[in-house]
Amino acid sequence: MEKDRLIWIFLKAPDFMKFSLSEGSLLMAAENALGIKVTQRTEFLRGLLLHGEAIESHALHLGCLVLPDLLGYDGPLAMAKDFPGQVSIAPNLKKLENQVQDLIGGRAIHPINAVVGGFGRIPKRKN
Repeated sequence: MEKDRLIWIFLKAPDFMKFSLSEGSLLMAAENALGIKVTQRTEFLRGLLLHGEAIESHALHLGCLVLPDLLGYDGPLAMAKDFPGQVSIAPNLKKLENQVQDLIGGRAIHPINAVVGGFGRIPKRKN
């Protein structure tokens, strides 16, 4: 087995967090340790994964926790009776982020496609 693959397995074993909190840092640490320089495309795609998670997290936090509380509702379901369009924004953003994760990360939850040096597969332009 290749040296970088062994290091990746070792670093990945305790990982149970989202990409932005753990996997991205682990990849960068392994790449720095091995002297691997990633392409601009890899940096861009990893950035999409990071920003997608931030948008998803903030949308769910605001839509499901903050707004219902500020407006005096017990939760998003109670708020949906009066504001159905606004309440649907958070789950729609989550769905969009899941599509980004699936396309770039290889699956919608806990992406697996990012590897030391780049990605296991690069999305096709048509996707």
